[in-house]
Amino acid sequence: MGEIENHLHGSGESTPSFDRESCVLALAGGTPDVERALLATDAGEGFLAVGVTVDPAETVERYRGRTPSPSGPCAAIRVGPSAGAETIDGAAVESVDDPANLTAVGTTITSLVDDWEPGWQLWFDSLGPLVHYTDAESLYRFVDVLGSRAAREDATAFVRLNPAASDDRTVQQMMSAADAAARADGDDWRVRRR
Repeated sequence: MGEIENHLHGSGESTPSFDRESCVLALAGGTPDVERALLATDAGEGFLAVGVTVDPAETVERYRGRTPSPSGPCAAIRVGPSAGAETIDGAAVESVDDPANLTAVGTTITSLVDDWEPGWQLWFDSLGPLVHYTDAESLYRFVDVLGSRAAREDATAFVRLNPAASDDRTVQQMMSAADAAARADGDDWRVRRR
């Protein structure tokens, strides 16, 4: 299968859209601007934020603030040592204490989205720290399985990886697991699609 690369210019005017991709690797540092640029605000079928380096509850709140009238459920998963599950305005918040346990992370994602309507979105922030707890091959399989699950649900999973804090081999391996890779380049985006 061939690859297509697009270069989108502009500060917000030409942000990438991902209508056919089920797994998108966001190659960028961690700022709310990245999720704002990539997440669709009209999906409405559900939103799940998974946080390793950020509080996913804040990601859910930012998403709700940008979405005119979110009709689907919202949920969050904290990965790593945390204070335990709680709720945010009716959204479930789950925890997976061991970041090396990708099976537990995947099972928790599945349990939350199982009853959701197709078309949900997932924001996973970030893969980078997980490399310290597990190997790149296991992380590749995790991203691949996550993308397969999203494809079956007509959903989109966005997984962020900071390329400045990751070695080239890991970046390339994660790119091969995703349907598309969006690389931040200042206010521009370079998008590679399979």
